[in-house]
Formats: sequence, structure tokens, C-alpha cells
Amino acid sequence: MNSDVRRLISWWEAIGSKEHEIFTKFFMFYMCLDAWMTAESGEDRDDKKLDWLIDEDNVLKTHWSGILNGEQFQSWLNGLKKIGIVNDMRPKNPGPPKELTDVYDFEQVMKFIYQIRCNLFHGSKSPVDKNDRALVGWSAKILEKWIQWTLAQTR
Repeated sequence: MNSDVRRLISWWEAIGSKEHEIFTKFFMFYMCLDAWMTAESGEDRDDKKLDWLIDEDNVLKTHWSGILNGEQFQSWLNGLKKIGIVNDMRPKNPGPPKELTDVYDFEQVMKFIYQIRCNLFHGSKSPVDKNDRALVGWSAKILEKWIQWTLAQTR
């Protein structure tokens, strides 16, 4: 990744790590992830970037394994798993719900968090809904830890 993109990701990471509002934290760290995926994959469509992340060997996926078994990280993943299903909230063409049954299945976790992102970015997650706050909160913490770890390991 070029130094300009890395600087941008580092800047968003610094802002996100200071953020206490969980929805804003999620936005900040998803921007980091999206910028990283765009820079490394060369793709401009979100679905293609997600496919690249899941299917190709890449630094993000490599460093996911470095934090996966951490106790706190596992508690956040298990929080997502406890809820287990996220519906596609598109009003006209909803796809099938995303399920999380295995926190060790990278593809499943990424598609689950991506669906949370889609619902949130398109106006279908509420900061006053307890379930939505939990989904966004755990996802934000997962993304924060992952981005921070990957940045630290790739300096």
C-alpha cells in the first residue's frame, strides 16, 4: 500500500481510537478497512472488495489470525454469534439474512460485519435499539483491534 493511503488509514485510526460513541467508532474503523481493501485490491465495488478480502491472500487476513484467539477479541466475536442473524434491510431487494455460527470462519464473520455495515450505512440501524447497539459495538471493537494490530505489524 502506498504511504499516502497508509497515512490516511493511520489518521482515521487515531480519530477512531479516541471516539467513545460506538456508531461513530464503527464508521471510523470501517473507513480504515475500506481504504485498505481498496488500496490493496484495486477494486472499487464494495462486494468485490469483500470478495478480495475473503478469497485472496492479503495482509489483513494474515493478521486476523494474530488476534483471533485473544480472550477479549473472542468475547466480542461471541457477542456477535449470540445474536447470530443479521437481516438484509434493503427495502426493495433484501437478500438472505447473514448468519454467524462459527467465529473461526473468517468469511462468515466478514459477511456478518459487512451486513451490519450495509444496514447502518443505509439507515437501518438505530443507536437507541439495544440489539443494534450491541451489533455495532462489538463490530466496532473487532475492527478497531484488527486495524490497530495490522498497522502495528506492518510498520
